[in-house]
Amino acid sequence: MPRKNNPLVSENVHIYRKNGASDDLAALGIPRLSGNELASLQLSVASYVESMASELRLMARAAELESLSYFLEMVRVEASIQIAAHAPTDSDAANS
Repeated sequence: MPRKNNPLVSENVHIYRKNGASDDLAALGIPRLSGNELASLQLSVASYVESMASELRLMARAAELESLSYFLEMVRVEASIQIAAHAPTDSDAANS
């Protein structure tokens, strides 16, 4: 299966990685995202994770890796929950 490329996720996640340094953003001198930028990143990442987990689950299931398939389904479900939690609402659109 071809890998789905999400340029928004790739671009935003890339700025958080600097030569294999620690994940502590402050130590890297990278400002934390806030407001709309953070919400947009969370939605993009959750959507990408949901898509990839779904594809990986199908692969695991085809290979009869039942436990792995189950955990990947749990990842997909959690990503769906996060998408619902971070998706813009109708009131957000009206306020724009």
